Amino acid sequence: MSLKRRVKNLLRPILKPMLLKYREKGHEDQKQVFFDEITGAIKNGNYDAIVIFDVYFGFEVKMFQRPQHIALNLAKENVLYFYKASPYVDKDIKTYKKMEENLYLVNTDLYWLQECLIDIVSQSGVPAFGQIYSTSFVEYDSWLKKFTDRNFKIIYEYVDDLSDDIAGFKISDEIKASHKRMLEDTEKVYVVTTADKLYQEAKELRGENKLALVTNGVQYEHFANIDCKKIPDKMKNIVKSKKKIIGYFGALASWFDYDLIKELAEEFKDDYEIVLIGIDYDQSLGKSGILKLDNVHYLGTVNYNELPTYSKFFNVSIIPFVVNEITEATSPVKLFEYMALGKPIVTTALPECRKYESPLVSDSHEDFINNIKKAAELENSKEYIELLRKEGNQNTWRQKAKDIKELILNS
Repeated sequence: MSLKRRVKNLLRPILKPMLLKYREKGHEDQKQVFFDEITGAIKNGNYDAIVIFDVYFGFEVKMFQRPQHIALNLAKENVLYFYKASPYVDKDIKTYKKMEENLYLVNTDLYWLQECLIDIVSQSGVPAFGQIYSTSFVEYDSWLKKFTDRNFKIIYEYVDDLSDDIAGFKISDEIKASHKRMLEDTEKVYVVTTADKLYQEAKELRGENKLALVTNGVQYEHFANIDCKKIPDKMKNIVKSKKKIIGYFGALASWFDYDLIKELAEEFKDDYEIVLIGIDYDQSLGKSGILKLDNVHYLGTVNYNELPTYSKFFNVSIIPFVVNEITEATSPVKLFEYMALGKPIVTTALPECRKYESPLVSDSHEDFINNIKKAAELENSKEYIELLRKEGNQNTWRQKAKDIKELILNS
C-alpha cells in the first residue's frame, strides 16, 4: 500500500467526524420544502417499496458501478430510491436533488433531513428498506440501527471478499464480526451476493432464507449502440499505428496479472497495441514495469459516459486477473460490458467467468496467449458476436434490479 494511501486511511477516522459535524447542521429553511416534496412523492407514487441507500459511495462519479446502476434501475421498477450524497463527490447537494423519476440524491448527513426522511418513510405504509454494501467497511448493524429501530428491513449487498487489499486498510475484528451478524440475521436482513463463492458462504450461515445470487450486469445500450465517429485524443496515435488493440478497462491493483501483460506485450509486439484504462488503485501499476514497454499504453481513468468511445476500438477485450481469494469472489462488471461491446473476451481462470459461454477462459499464461490468437479468428464471427450480445442482454442492470426487488418483496 502506498504511503499516500496509508496517510489517508490513518487520517480518515479523524477527519470524517469533523466533516460530518460541519455537515450535520444548516439549511433548516428547507425543512418544509423537503417534507412537502417527499410526502407528495409517496402519496402520489403508489410505490412497491422505498429504499434508502446509506453509503458514502457517491453518485456523480467518473466510473459508474453497481451502486449507481442498481439505484437507477430499482427506480425504474416502481421503487422510490433515496441515494446518500457523498461530501467528497456530490458536493453541490446541500439538501436534496431529484436525479431521475423516483430517484433522489439526499444529504443525510444533515441530521434533520435524515430524521425527517426516515420518519416519513417509516410511517408511509410502504415496505421500507435500508441498503448497505459489504465494501462500506463499517460496523454494519450499528450503522443501520437508525433504520431497524423504526421497522425498516435491510438489504445487505455482499459484493466482494472482505479483504484488506480492497479496503485499503486492515479490517477490524469488529467489522468482521458485524459482517457475520448481517449474514446470520434472517429476521431483518435480506442478503444479496454477487458471486457463487459469496453465496455459498452466506448460505452456510443462514440457509437460503432471504438470500439471492445477483451478479453484476451491464447498461447494455451504452456499450452496444456507440454513436461516435471521432477518435478520442488519447487513442489517436494508437489507432494510427494500424495494429490491432488488446484492451482492458477497470482497476489496476495487486490482483492484476502484470506478468501476463509483459508476456502478451512480447508475444504480440508486432501485431497488437495493449491499452489499459482505469484507476491505479494501489500504485502497483508503476512498480510493475509494464509502462516501459513500447506497445503498452496506460490512458488513466476515463469517464463512464466516454468509455464506449474508447473501447469500440478494442479488437480483443481482456480480464487478466491473478486467481486468488479476492478474484474468486469477483463478478467483473467489465465482463458484461465487454459482452455488450460485441468484442471477443479472453480471461484468466476466474470462476465467475466460467459460468458463461462467450469468454475464452485461460488456465495458464500460455493458454491466455493462445486464446488471444483464437479471439482474432472470432472477431468477425456472426455466431460468436450473437452469443456475446445474447449473454449481455441476459445480464442487464434492469434484470438485476428486478431480481433484487423479487427477493425483498416475495421471499
